[in-house]
Amino acid sequence: MEPVAPDWAELGGAVAQAQDIALLQHSSGSTGLQKGVALSHRAIFNQLEAYGRAIRLNTGGDLIASWLPLYHDMGLIASFVLPVALGVPLVLRSPFDWVRAPARLLQAISTYRATLCWLPNFAYNFSATRVRERDLDGLDLSSMRAFVNCSEPMRAASHRMFVERFAAIGVRAEMMTTCYAMAENVFAITQGGIDAPVVVDRPVARDLREDRHARLALPGETAEIVEMLSAGGPIDGVMIRIVDDANVPLADRRIGEICLRSDSMLTGYYHRDDATRLSIR
Repeated sequence: MEPVAPDWAELGGAVAQAQDIALLQHSSGSTGLQKGVALSHRAIFNQLEAYGRAIRLNTGGDLIASWLPLYHDMGLIASFVLPVALGVPLVLRSPFDWVRAPARLLQAISTYRATLCWLPNFAYNFSATRVRERDLDGLDLSSMRAFVNCSEPMRAASHRMFVERFAAIGVRAEMMTTCYAMAENVFAITQGGIDAPVVVDRPVARDLREDRHARLALPGETAEIVEMLSAGGPIDGVMIRIVDDANVPLADRRIGEICLRSDSMLTGYYHRDDATRLSIR
């Protein structure tokens, strides 16, 4: 006999609709006052499914290791809700524990054969300079598929430093990936480095500063170059447009405001209709 799902309403349990608010993430967009980002059940599950595809998540083979705090979207969504909801094993350490002894994350990766780990850019530099040689004895990080750099400006130099420091215990350049994310889209907007190496762009610094143009140097041209990591392409369900101050789309390699349309978007800013009207058009 087929099992019958219980009627939760009849039993007195909470019954949620897809469009109902599931949780609030607090975000200031890097600047400004904190705002409660209201996210629906539908938006969260759309994000989990799309981002799972973007990182080629394997529920039968992947394991996530993290120390990230759960009050931030990278910790809450990528390193907690995603593995819990999709049935991926998770090894979770305290952020305070990691700051005191950053080698413990690497030890957890080695012990449990982790495959995925999200980190802000500073963590690559911090790990490379603060982990002691004796703490690496017997470690093996070759199980890793991807270290995902996210939540801060991403630096190619940080990736190189991390790879060089831990190459002897199995870290390879192809493990270094990138992501652009924001709480207003639950988490990820783009992902790079999973199917091909992360693109390193090298525009001319003066054009970037003065003309808002990421122009590449011409052959033989002598100019100061800025090294930038690509954040990759948009995940499924996300459309991105770069616009000027008048909301007019810009040509490729021009600097402007990022606008996006997505099936993972926030419902609105909680009790902030003014901010919602300014942000959602």
